[in-house]
Order: sequence, then structure tokens, then C-alpha cells
Amino acid sequence: MEEEYIQNLKNYLVEFDKLPIAKKKITALLEADNCYKKGNIPTKSLPNLEFTETEILNYLTEFPNIIELESSLLDFREYVIEEYGIWHIYSQEWLQDLEKFLGNELTLMVMAGNAMLGKFLKNIICTDNLDWRYQDNEHPNPWTKVEQLDALEAVKKYLNNVSNIIIEWCPDSTDIDMQILHYLRQKNGKVI
Repeated sequence: MEEEYIQNLKNYLVEFDKLPIAKKKITALLEADNCYKKGNIPTKSLPNLEFTETEILNYLTEFPNIIELESSLLDFREYVIEEYGIWHIYSQEWLQDLEKFLGNELTLMVMAGNAMLGKFLKNIICTDNLDWRYQDNEHPNPWTKVEQLDALEAVKKYLNNVSNIIIEWCPDSTDIDMQILHYLRQKNGKVI
């Protein structure tokens, strides 16, 4: 998928060169992909990848492939899932806010997946049971060290050593997040 998808974006960049709103969206995706290839995350958040109804109507005559372009832009998430094992597209801006919130305290990340977020945080312990491997990504490759451990067991193991707990990505097919919250409420009495 990689070569074809990225080549299509490059082709659209030429086709939509005279339409700045389209060019901005395409360029942002190509820059994000370039960051991921280098093991980094984009500096800024991605722009809204959809066009408004008014934009489509205004530019459809001059750019008849604008709807096709929008569909391709919206496929970017699927592309990064398959290519890089990334399910959420973070930016360095967003990451800086999270770092301020966490402070310099030791943090536990459960259900870290490929631990892409964990790679960029200081004082982090990343854990995951790794049951998801090979579902959406043919070649899962953690971005940093991930301890193979069930989320609730990780909380029990590390609770007394950490100041923060991040539930990174809880599958909708389980209630493990609720089990963790109940456990924390029993132990600490409060959860933010």
C-alpha cells in the first residue's frame, strides 16, 4: 500500500498545485509520512482533511477530482495503521502539552500498542499484552521497549512506583479499562 498511496498523494500535489487548501492538506500528509519514516512525529497537528460542502461546490468545475482527493486524504489513517502501526496521529505540539501535564514523574502506560507515544515521553514504562499483533499491521514493530503484561496486572505491579497512569488504547471488545478504574478507586479513592 505504501508506494501506491504515497505516489497518489504526490500525483494529487501536482494536480491540485493551484488550489492552496488542497495543497496544504496533501503537503501535511506527505510531511507526516516523512516524519514517521524517520521515527519521528509531525511537528504540528494535521489540518482538517475534509473539504466543506461550499469548497467542493466552488472548486468542483475546475478540480473535478476534489471528491476523489478527499477520499484519498481520509485514507491516511488506514495507511499509517498498516504501514507504521500507528492508530492515533500525534503532533509534537500535542506531546508538549502532555509532557507538561505529566511533569517529570514516572508514568505507566498500559495498552501501549507499538508504544509510539511512549517513545517520546520521559520516565515512562510501556506495557501491553500484545494480543493485537498482526491484526491491522503485518509487521508490528514497537517504537520503544514494551513489557508484555496485561493492563490490570501492570497497574497492580507498578501502582506504588508511578505518579501517572495512561490507558493508551483500550479495545472496544473488553472492559479492562473499567476494571482498572475500579481497582484504582479501591486503592486510591480518586481517579482523574
